[in-house]
Amino acid sequence: MVPVEADVQPAVAAAVPGCEERGMPQDMDSQLTALLRRLPDWMRRDIAAIDPARRERAEEALHAMLLALIQGTAGSVSGQDG
Repeated sequence: MVPVEADVQPAVAAAVPGCEERGMPQDMDSQLTALLRRLPDWMRRDIAAIDPARRERAEEALHAMLLALIQGTAGSVSGQDG
């Protein structure tokens, strides 16, 4: 069985222009993987929902989680509190 992480990096590189050249810091990659693994079931369902209101609510919640992850990591790298 192939680990999920083996499929993630090529998918990100294909979706985000320039990502492959810049690379993703290993710490950020690990934190992102952990965040995605612990997504609540309601969020997983609602992201795939046909109802636009449910999908938007889940997208906004995921956006907030990703922003907190990025800001927290950037703050720890720059020496600022996240």
